[in-house]
Formats: sequence, structure tokens, C-alpha cells
Amino acid sequence: IFAIALFSPIGSLAEDLVIFHMIEHLMIGDVATLLVVLGLTRSILQPILAIPLFNRLQVLTTPILAFTLWAANLFIWHIPALYDAAYGGALIHGLQHGMFFSLGVLMWMPVFGPLPVPRWFGPGAKIIYVVVVRFTAGLLGNTLMWSGSEIYSRYGAGQSSWGISAIEDQGIAGVVMMMEGLIFILGMIVWTYYRAANQ
Repeated sequence: IFAIALFSPIGSLAEDLVIFHMIEHLMIGDVATLLVVLGLTRSILQPILAIPLFNRLQVLTTPILAFTLWAANLFIWHIPALYDAAYGGALIHGLQHGMFFSLGVLMWMPVFGPLPVPRWFGPGAKIIYVVVVRFTAGLLGNTLMWSGSEIYSRYGAGQSSWGISAIEDQGIAGVVMMMEGLIFILGMIVWTYYRAANQ
């Protein structure tokens, strides 16, 4: 998923339109990270957790801290000055993608990861957590949808070649973000119901 986001036509189209840049970021920060966390087991993590420093870093996967770090990262990178800086420089863009990926893994760990979670973080709390995560991302999506003014100015050439205005481009990117969030919320409810039914 990470490779598709970067090296398929999506990666090049992300230079033209906010829509495709949003799709690229959602693939890296949400979909690829979820699949990585679903693939993790205690036996895979055991050699890493045997290193004292990494063992102490487990605290970062507690729900409140993982969510806070993920949300701060999401909003900081979407500040127009930082977002435009990442667009213009490969090093900063790589750092941005790396942080979306690593903190996305952190965000999913309390829900699907193999590490212990607090006793209060049961199935109901996990649904609430995913809803809060998606609604937090939805704040950014709504900002893009309803801003009424151009937020990111680096896409003018691409928008002209595609025959789309900056406001339409940003608005559709916001819709994509909101729809992805809705899919994750519904998926989480179905998954939790399935687990509860099995038990």
C-alpha cells in the first residue's frame, strides 16, 4: 500500500491535486498502518521489546497518548506553511510521510495491536476511540470542504491542467477524507460486533 501510494500514478498525481495528495496520505497514514498493526504479533515484537529503550516506549501505545500524538502530527503537518514546505522538498516530504506512517501505527496499536491495553479499554471504548479519531480527522476534512478560500497554493498548475478550481480541489479532498473516516467507523462497529458474537 505504501509503495502504491508513492510509486503508482497516485504519487505523481499527488503533485497536481490536493485530492490525490489526500488519497496518498490516507493510504500511508491509515490503510498501510492498519495493515501493519494487524500483522503484528507478540512473537514478532518480542525481540524488539527485549531492548530496554523500546520496552519503555510501549507507553506511547496507550490510547490517550497514542491519539494525542497522532492528532497533533496530523494538524501540525496541515499548517499551510509546513504543508507547502513538504510539497517543495523531498527531505521534508519524506519526513512528513514517515511521521504519518509511524504515528499512524501508534494510533492503531491500542485497537488492533498485540500489546496490553488498560482494562477500561474494552470493545465499547475501542469503538469510541475510532469514532473520536475519525471525527478528529473530520475536523480537517470539514475545514477543506467549507473553507471557501484557497489553503494550499502549490497546486495551481495542476488544477489548471485538470480544469478544477482550488476550492473544488480542496473540497473534494475533504469529502474523500470524510468518506474514508465513515468507512473505518462502520468497519470498526462490524468488527467489534463480530468479536462480541464469537465470544
